[in-house]
Amino acid sequence: MGWAKPQGEAAALRGWANIKSGRIESIPFIEVDSQEIKLRSQIILDEKGEFLELQITDLHAPETSVNQMQMFMEDGAMKIQIEGPKLNLEPLIVTSTGNSPQNHSVIFELNSKSMSLSQSVALSGNLKGRLYDNGTFHAEHKGSLLMDNRTMLNDANFKIQHSGKNPEIQGEGRIGANPLSFSFAPDSKGNSELELESEDAGEMFRFLDLSNAVSGGTLELSTKFQGDNLSYHDSEIHLSNFTLKEAPLLVDVFSLISPTGLLEQLLGDGVFYDEGYGKVTVAGKRYTIHEASAVGFSSGIVFSGWIDLDRNELDINGSVAPAYILSRLVRWIPILGTILTGTDKGGLIALDFRLTGSIDDPEKSSNPLSLAPGILRDVFRFEWLNYFRSDNSTKKED
Repeated sequence: MGWAKPQGEAAALRGWANIKSGRIESIPFIEVDSQEIKLRSQIILDEKGEFLELQITDLHAPETSVNQMQMFMEDGAMKIQIEGPKLNLEPLIVTSTGNSPQNHSVIFELNSKSMSLSQSVALSGNLKGRLYDNGTFHAEHKGSLLMDNRTMLNDANFKIQHSGKNPEIQGEGRIGANPLSFSFAPDSKGNSELELESEDAGEMFRFLDLSNAVSGGTLELSTKFQGDNLSYHDSEIHLSNFTLKEAPLLVDVFSLISPTGLLEQLLGDGVFYDEGYGKVTVAGKRYTIHEASAVGFSSGIVFSGWIDLDRNELDINGSVAPAYILSRLVRWIPILGTILTGTDKGGLIALDFRLTGSIDDPEKSSNPLSLAPGILRDVFRFEWLNYFRSDNSTKKED
């Protein structure tokens, strides 16, 4: 439990034992009563007075409430079974991640509505596994994953193997009604890689505490962590069929081209995009955006730069094009699509922009209606213009 009585704090330890001929036959009652711990238990001994089983019938401690706990030896291993509405597993995680050898293996099975892994993350349901005497362990969980007391994953199923600094985890579940799957595994160089797929990108972004601006869509995320520090990593993100709403940086960008109505869409129901892509390096709270792009019926955007949360500063360069206007031009005059984009889609009439300074109130600059060869090449990796050219170029405007 990771608990010790602070010096000077009042506490009581009470109990009794049945002793016969100088030998303890049983310990039917042990009670601990302090400001933080309330414990009722008994110890069962065999005919020789050796330990058989510890039974806890009531335990209340910080972040822990246990109705029943049994601890006993079987086939050379210690078995632990716990049931209760609330369990704190943080001390267990700290101990096990050290990979220190144990005197014997520990086989455990926990059933609880809330098993805390950290201050904000908890499991609900059944967790069982084994901690081996060499310090390695494996575990399986079935139930739900909670974050800040809110259920994030239903029908969750995790498998965990831990033999080095970082565990290997495979899991699946549902965000609402939408499936999610992921894997997290270390490599031989001491780094780790996360692969994740979700059919609700918006909920996944909120779960990862990345953004509240994304709604709906599908997500494919590939992240490579540097060493065992999960605050340093390189990520590649693919999004499809998603909506952006009230995204602060896009509000600043779209305010530069407000005649298109994009700002009103962003602040209203949101702007829909067919495809999105990002390549980002994270070093602590500094985000370096190597490339990012999104394209939809109403706009196409590409940008790069950096955001530093510690300094509350950013420097973002990019271009944005009102895509729906261009699609109408291409529909009216098909050859104009080739003139605007080039035979390899390398250039496009667009608005160049730059955001610098404070994240909360950045300085904005733009170069309206500039010819920007190649600046939106990444946007049109999704063959967006080909779609409109083949679908609409032969139709006459009403």
